[in-house]
Amino acid sequence: MLTAPATPSVRTMKHKDSTPAPVRDTAGFTLPEIALALVISLILLSLTFRAAQPALESTSVRSAEHVFRALSARARAHAIERGTMVRLNIDPVGDSVWITRGNVTVESYDFRAELGIDLNTNKGAASVCMTPRGFADPNCSSPSVFLTYFEAPGVTRVVKMLPMGQIVEP
Repeated sequence: MLTAPATPSVRTMKHKDSTPAPVRDTAGFTLPEIALALVISLILLSLTFRAAQPALESTSVRSAEHVFRALSARARAHAIERGTMVRLNIDPVGDSVWITRGNVTVESYDFRAELGIDLNTNKGAASVCMTPRGFADPNCSSPSVFLTYFEAPGVTRVVKMLPMGQIVEP
């Protein structure tokens, strides 16, 4: 009976000395292919980030304005609740705002550290003293009317504070 000669396995080939030689498995990716995919992904990601940068800065400036309005409202509410004078302090050099009751700091916010925003006023450092009735005391508050600027590269928002502590659009 004739039998067909044995053929070598598809996975290995035999050398002359009959030791099996490894054959490259074609499943998966090579290192250069993975590196190329990463480079292309990073380029696309950087282009997307650059396109979104102005929107992110605009959002940060809007958030800073909302935080300032909230701090002003909290200073007023705290004065009414405690029945005592509360001061809203604005420091454009340190880009921060804080609320004090006597010598105690009730709350503070650093706009540069938290949102990356520059805080400026048209009169330098300012403070607004809220009375237990919920109005600003003109004898204690620094400027009578002042503007607060929230600035990021290419984006600025302005808030106007009136003598009685109201915040309005300029």
